[in-house]
Amino acid sequence: MKKYGYFLREQRKLHNYTLAQIEQATGISNQNLSYWENDKRLPSIYFCELLADFYGISVDELIGRDTNYTEQDNYTQNNVHGNNTMHVTKNYSK
Repeated sequence: MKKYGYFLREQRKLHNYTLAQIEQATGISNQNLSYWENDKRLPSIYFCELLADFYGISVDELIGRDTNYTEQDNYTQNNVHGNNTMHVTKNYSK
């Protein structure tokens, strides 16, 4: 399992912020920030967006997701026995 807390902590350290400074600037409690950085809980998408905006990065970058890919999505919709089924194929290449 990916350790999201590591990436959250690294962004904070990269920008030379303390937990208290982030709490003051964003309104996110010091306790929640600590839980997230120590992988005791996961932040909601709302808080991920808030932190990403605070750091000036994407949510993908915030959680350590590789952003150096090109994405090709192929969506096809089939009608199988009267039920609509969505088939999704994603190809990631560097």
